[in-house]
Amino acid sequence: MSNIKFFALGGLGEDGMNIYICDCDNQIFILDAGLKFPNSELLGVDNVYPNINYLIENEDRIAGLFLTHAHDENIGAAIEIIKKFNIKVFGSFFTLSVLESRIEDEGLNVSDYKLYKINETKTLKFDSATVEFYFVCHNIPETANIAIITDDGAFVYAPDFTFDIINDKRYRINFDKITSIGRSGVLALACGSMGVNNVNGTHNNNALEYNVSQLAMKDKRIIISMYSTDLIKLQRVINICMSYNRRVAIFGRKTQRLISSALTHKYFYVDEAKLINLRFMDDINQNKDKDLAIIVTGERHEPYFSIQRMCRGLDKLIKIDSDDEVLFIAPVDANCERIASRAMDEILMAGAKYYYMREEELRSGYADGEELKILYDMLKPKYLIPIVGEYRHQFVHRKIALQYGFKDRDIVMLENGDVLEIENGDIKSIEKGKIECGDVLVDGSFVGTNVNDVVLRDRELLSEEGIIVVSILINKTKKEIIDGPIVKSSGYIFEDGEPTIDDLKNEAIKFMNLYFKMVIDNTGPSCNELLRDYLLRYMFPKIQKRPIIVPGVIAII
Repeated sequence: MSNIKFFALGGLGEDGMNIYICDCDNQIFILDAGLKFPNSELLGVDNVYPNINYLIENEDRIAGLFLTHAHDENIGAAIEIIKKFNIKVFGSFFTLSVLESRIEDEGLNVSDYKLYKINETKTLKFDSATVEFYFVCHNIPETANIAIITDDGAFVYAPDFTFDIINDKRYRINFDKITSIGRSGVLALACGSMGVNNVNGTHNNNALEYNVSQLAMKDKRIIISMYSTDLIKLQRVINICMSYNRRVAIFGRKTQRLISSALTHKYFYVDEAKLINLRFMDDINQNKDKDLAIIVTGERHEPYFSIQRMCRGLDKLIKIDSDDEVLFIAPVDANCERIASRAMDEILMAGAKYYYMREEELRSGYADGEELKILYDMLKPKYLIPIVGEYRHQFVHRKIALQYGFKDRDIVMLENGDVLEIENGDIKSIEKGKIECGDVLVDGSFVGTNVNDVVLRDRELLSEEGIIVVSILINKTKKEIIDGPIVKSSGYIFEDGEPTIDDLKNEAIKFMNLYFKMVIDNTGPSCNELLRDYLLRYMFPKIQKRPIIVPGVIAII
């Protein structure tokens, strides 16, 4: 008999930051540790990590961290976790090879961490359960799903998979292992929802191969834009380009590192004689050779942003002009529509052509509705928990499960922090919002509390209404202005009828004359704070805007 608690610290109701907890008989199994990328509202934020206070409070009960694959949404926060906790990490050879590379990039020593590379034959024994992996097809090599075997049956964690049948062992599905786990009895299936809207999903790569081939056979340089995380498509695109005797140059620092690691461990096959690095453009070299295939990669908005730079002549390696044709194999992510549209406009303004492959034309790396039903049929779980993705994905997943034949009471819909408890094989309770969770913002080298709501609000104001800097040098003893005020602005335009720079200088002088007459209380607001508030009260009624005002009153005795 067992007691299982399952909940998410991230990954439900959002895109990315997958980190799920299976607490089995008082042992904590951490399933993935991902990050998510900031939306357009998080100005200046690089990444978003999950809140792991629960793990800090229960460190002594952690059995290990179990990784399914090497996408940032699943391993991006792993380094922060292993730096904080001295725990074991389990994953496939390729997944941990990528993690090791990132550890080295952080300037850390890989040997200081407990990394265990697993295969499908390995059974990991713990006090309360055993853990097994089985490989599935996804768009990155050696993606695994995880089964935690308890006294009441298996708890299966299947966040990302698809039943794409290809003759490549790096992406092969282990149907035997899946059905074997199903025959042994599955208590609950926590199953990914990202592909549920692909109900009429593409089950082949014909459109991809046709479009790339049509472009590759032309007697000119070609440019292809795609996501760096989709290695299986990247491999196919490179294969097609090289079959037309093209040399290939890959843009994207992270992709180049990933491919380098994949080549080293033979997870990526490329004729290295045809994989080239371009030289900076000059009067002689323009990188316009007719046999070139330029593959521009990145995450989210990055492929589109790189294309914009090439169109504007800002890139040092490639300048897109009227002879070029660009193929986008990068369906637009949420919050990136504007930058993608601008990139397409820029291509046309440069006199070039572009072709865009819609999401429904491409083979998805996520299971669609029919593939989900196949997994249900193979595992026959007692309970189903839709995970991974925004709430609309989980909602459609639930509808698919009901169509398959699940009873509504056996489908558990959770949000981050909700705790599902299963005791002796039956659902005991679902507690809403029991576990503390949320976003930890990463800004450069600063993590967490350094980037708060006040900072983000200031950045939003700065981006929309600009900044005004007022500098004044005063003699504190004589109570007089020695130099200034000097007023400079950035991002703020002084329009006709609005206060001018001279007006602001005069108002700053008025304030300082008032300030010199004040009785100064060291416990009250500073001179800078008072000057900022004074100028804002002066400006707002006249301009109906709130630019950031940065006063710099420097006092000498």
